[in-house]
Amino acid sequence: MKAYVGVTDSDWYAYLSSRTNIREVNFWRPYGARAFKVLAPGEIFIFKTRYPQNKIVGGGIYEGFVSLNISRAWDFFGEGNGVGSIEDLVDRLCAITGESIDDVGDREIGCV
Repeated sequence: MKAYVGVTDSDWYAYLSSRTNIREVNFWRPYGARAFKVLAPGEIFIFKTRYPQNKIVGGGIYEGFVSLNISRAWDFFGEGNGVGSIEDLVDRLCAITGESIDDVGDREIGCV
């Protein structure tokens, strides 16, 4: 069995760890075209925060990858995206990619 360590920001982790009712999370990627092929369903996905924390903060069982429009990812995962609203999700995408809200629109993101 393989495991994968996904590096994330502490805000995503802090938001999700404060909501104990969320059972499924979306380790989303800003672009949906490139599939995630590192793990097979059932293998271990480990979450690690970026510098300066730089530590393992959790994990789960990998279920699969799908590319979804932002609105569909929000409809499916909701707060499991690591934010409180679809507007917050778009803001996070813009902060990561340096794009404007108009550039991001309702494009596809990778949902791991």
